[in-house]
Amino acid sequence: MITALTLAPVLAALIILAVPERRARVVALAGSLISLGLMVYMLMHLDLDAKGVQFKEKIAWIPGFGIDYFVGLDGVNALVLLLATLLAPLVVLASWKQEERSRTYFVLLCIQFTGPFRYVYRAQFLPLVSLLGTGVGAGLFPHQAFWFR
Repeated sequence: MITALTLAPVLAALIILAVPERRARVVALAGSLISLGLMVYMLMHLDLDAKGVQFKEKIAWIPGFGIDYFVGLDGVNALVLLLATLLAPLVVLASWKQEERSRTYFVLLCIQFTGPFRYVYRAQFLPLVSLLGTGVGAGLFPHQAFWFR
């Protein structure tokens, strides 16, 4: 379930690349609402009396080295994840009137939504810096603007 919550914005980003540009914001909003819906479902089924991690997903990733893909949710992280999934649709709605290169903007925004759910926090900085160069912050970082022209 946590993997689906994490990958919903990535799937939305891929769909945005396939649909007409005028539909980019609708797909971004749908992806963020799917993540929010999954988070609300998990929060409703979270056992507050249980200790440890819930909604565990463990898959052998590189068995030869003993490396597993392992995610789970506990009470404190549930609140952080809820905050992130609540903010995602609000950010899409706040940038609804983004017209200049809207497809690029909403693809990067969806990738940015995936960032807080990952282990590698540095991976979210590329979409963030790129977003600054798509017109929203082009005046702040003009050297970034050439990436997506």
